[in-house]
Amino acid sequence: MERFPPLPDSLNYIFCDNASTFRSAVWCLRQHPYVILDCEGHDLGRAGGCVTLICVGTPLAEHIFLFDVTSPFLTRADIDVLLQLFTDRNVLKVVWDGRMDYLELWSTYGISMEHVLDLQVAEVVSRSTTRGER
Repeated sequence: MERFPPLPDSLNYIFCDNASTFRSAVWCLRQHPYVILDCEGHDLGRAGGCVTLICVGTPLAEHIFLFDVTSPFLTRADIDVLLQLFTDRNVLKVVWDGRMDYLELWSTYGISMEHVLDLQVAEVVSRSTTRGER
């Protein structure tokens, strides 16, 4: 049976709301083969929707970055540093039911996330292919 390393005793949340924290966080995230991604906001993926917080963590939750994309201290160029990570095919983005997150990033920022693994889709597919469920 495969054993996973234990999670840290306490989680390290880092709030990012300026160019410096965005750059530092993205540099840290790029050191890993995959990241965990989730977006928060109002009516994500719908007309009039708005992403406000993008949460991205390292594989074993050593760092969890909370990117405030509505911060008045940011320019679009600052946010683009993070968005480039989402379009990078060398870093796998792991999501759970990422449909609305994907749509909101596409409609708000005009980006198409690349190299994404949606665990909800994988779970549904595994029902018939691996577990033999109907």
